[in-house]
Amino acid sequence: MRGQFHDVASGGLKPRRRGISIPIWIGGAAPVVLQRAAAIADGFMLEHPIEEAPAVMEEINRLRKDRHRESLPFGFAVRVHLREGEVHDAVTRAKAWRDLGVTHLAVETMDEGLSSSRHLELALAFLQAWKITAF
Repeated sequence: MRGQFHDVASGGLKPRRRGISIPIWIGGAAPVVLQRAAAIADGFMLEHPIEEAPAVMEEINRLRKDRHRESLPFGFAVRVHLREGEVHDAVTRAKAWRDLGVTHLAVETMDEGLSSSRHLELALAFLQAWKITAF
């Protein structure tokens, strides 16, 4: 496949066992995206500030209930940016998201000018601090 931004020389999908679907996660901020997530998704990737997140999560849950999907599993995911020297701040932000009901967390170190090994070291430092303090 040749695309505008990426070329894939060879690729494939390994089918899951019969009866197990591939989870669909949707993200965005437009009202139509919230409706789409409520109607068909298994989870929503929040890109909203933490102050706005409760209202967004409540709206998606209300829309899911309107569509009789409230009993189906559904997750909320966020990303926490991790900077050099700010591991404990990132853990504090992650805990705040967890306390709001977020079920999935990604820690990212992009745009910091770090070496590959330093990206990994920071992620591991976050994981260690999370395990020590998160509960």
